[in-house]
Amino acid sequence: MTNKKTKIRANEKLSDIIDHIKLLEEMLEDDEYCEDILKELSDINSSLISVGKIIVRDHLEKCVKDNTSGEDNDKQYNELMNIIYKFN
Repeated sequence: MTNKKTKIRANEKLSDIIDHIKLLEEMLEDDEYCEDILKELSDINSSLISVGKIIVRDHLEKCVKDNTSGEDNDKQYNELMNIIYKFN
């Protein structure tokens, strides 16, 4: 249910993540310094979180914003809180 712009941004980030994972595999294979490997893992984790934020923002703009009126407010609120908790 995401828009085209969101898909493009998310896919670009995912491509970068794939490149980072390949680099991480090489680092592990080459027995590189543990601190460098952990930094790469941290960068991958941050990138994954940023993809999640892109999709959450799209969800807020499309789904929640368009459905804020009516009797489903509690349902919308609970869904939104569950999404927020997943990214904290």
